[in-house]
Formats: sequence, C-alpha cells, structure tokens
Amino acid sequence: MLYNYNTDIFLKKNTMTKQSDFSKKHPLKNEWTLYYDPPKKSYINFNDYEISLKPIYTFGTVEDFWSVQNHIVKASNLAVGTCYRMFKKNIRPAWEDERNANGGSWHFLISDNSKTVDKIWDILMLCCIGEILGKFADKVTGVVFSSKRNRYKLSLWMDFATPDNRVMELGKMLKEKILEHYDEKIKTIEFIFTPFNVPITQSYGNKKNKKNKKSIIQKPILKV
Repeated sequence: MLYNYNTDIFLKKNTMTKQSDFSKKHPLKNEWTLYYDPPKKSYINFNDYEISLKPIYTFGTVEDFWSVQNHIVKASNLAVGTCYRMFKKNIRPAWEDERNANGGSWHFLISDNSKTVDKIWDILMLCCIGEILGKFADKVTGVVFSSKRNRYKLSLWMDFATPDNRVMELGKMLKEKILEHYDEKIKTIEFIFTPFNVPITQSYGNKKNKKNKKSIIQKPILKV
C-alpha cells in the first residue's frame, strides 16, 4: 500500500527511529533524489552547474526518507549560498531538464527562527512525496531550499506555467498546506510564481560573455 500525507507519512521523526518501525518499509508512489548544492559561483555552462551538484541519496519509502533527514545537516544550518534540492528520480534539478523546461516555480521567503524554517521545509517535502497536492501531484517535479543572508527561500517546481488559473489553483493549495499550522505572522508571507521561460544562455554566464546573453522572455508574475 502506498503511503500518502493523509495517512501515516507525517509521522514524527522520533517514531521512526525504533528498529521495529523499519522492519516493514512503506513505499512512496515515486522515488526521489536529494541533492546538495554547494556555494554558488559563476557557471560558464550547464555542465559546470550539473557537475557541482552532489547527490546525497535516492529514496522510495517513508522510512528511508526519515532516515536521510535524521542524518544530514538541518536545512536551517546550511551555509549561506548553499541549497538542498529534492527531485523525482531521473528529473535533473535544472530548468534545462525536459520536465522543467516549460514549467516554473512557486517560491516564498522566510526570515524566521530555525525551528519554524525546518518544520516548513519538512512539510514542503512531505506535500510532494506524500502526493497531497491532488491532481497536481504528478505535475510537481521537485522542491528547493536555499540559504540566503538573513533569510531562506523555499520553492516548489512544476512542469507547467499556463494557464494562469491552474497555476493559481496550485499556488493557493500549496500555501494552505504549508501554512495551516502556523500563526498569522507567518501566514502573511507572499508566494510568488515565476516561469522558467528564460533562454539557456541567460541562465549562465558572467561579465566576460555578455555577448552570449539573450533578452529575458518574462510573463507577468503571479502572487498569492
């Protein structure tokens, strides 16, 4: 039986540490790979970026998910400029992947205590691996946690960017699921959607190869 968010997938971590809990594993619908993205630098091309990514683990059960989470650095403790990226197996965490190329991401910023940030990151991941996003579950490709100076950026990536009403429906659903357990102060944060319709030559490059850059093709940003 596949686990989903509405049943047992949101078990507390301490309930998963007993050996008896691991005697029978509970499969997820999809396998997922967690990556560590080291501090940013100027990438000349996509290959440089992809080489820099460090796969941590690929998992396909509830127990393996918590096993990984219990043994890695907490997201709130990541150094500034580093990221965790969790994507469905065989989908690269990059705009250039064919599943992401015509999609976009809902993202939001948090400037709060580490305990809250870590809980929200857990919920974001669980929304994905637990298939809680209903008809949009198969459209989600991955999630990203980025550590920035004095704040954190969390993103959900999807494989579509139109029509606006479907994008907005997913954004509202995501916001509700992420923030339903938190106080009004946290609920005031804004979710922003940005499409990935930027030419590859715009995604990379530095001051030395400006001539290779193209104009950004940008649709109006959506917010919830």
